Amino acid sequence: MDPVTRIAAFDLDHTMVRRDLVMPFLRHAAGDIRVLRAVSRASTVRAVLRRDRNAVKAAATTSLAGLALPVIDRSARVIASAATTRFLHPLTAQMWRAEGEAGSKRVIVSASYEPYVSHIGEHLAADAVLATQLEVVDGHATGKLAGVNCRGPEKVRRLQELLSRWGLERDSVVIAAWGDSAGDRDMLAWADEPWRVSRSRVTPA
Repeated sequence: MDPVTRIAAFDLDHTMVRRDLVMPFLRHAAGDIRVLRAVSRASTVRAVLRRDRNAVKAAATTSLAGLALPVIDRSARVIASAATTRFLHPLTAQMWRAEGEAGSKRVIVSASYEPYVSHIGEHLAADAVLATQLEVVDGHATGKLAGVNCRGPEKVRRLQELLSRWGLERDSVVIAAWGDSAGDRDMLAWADEPWRVSRSRVTPA
């Protein structure tokens, strides 16, 4: 019998790293004024009040409109460097290393933006990175998302898609997942081994 493949899926913000990375990236790439304009619109305020995280993300992303990919990538590298050198969560970083040593396929599954999540994934030797993507036309960000914000049910859908690309069936793998928020709830419920992450501990979900 072939050995069972183990997938270790980790959320990023407040799970693999101890802080949110979205706003630092937007501020570094677009500047405070553009970000403030994007998030202070009446429609954005209404989205915040009704706790629509997807609408808030879409609105904040408009601050990147017109930026060239090299500009975005420079900021992405700065944020990724800070995340991996200063902000890694010691408990989940230890679990990440242990999963790698055990031969698991390690995946970062995050609502954070793909440009810097991909650099973090490279640094941590991730087997795959699933993150929120930016729409790009002619080498410039349009200020829109390409596809759906990678949170909630979208995390499960993206993992299912990844399994298909790898030629794996759900019932042929063991999936362990780590997350900290409501945006990870679907992924944790779908996993065989769900873990809830807080600032000071990691416990079975």
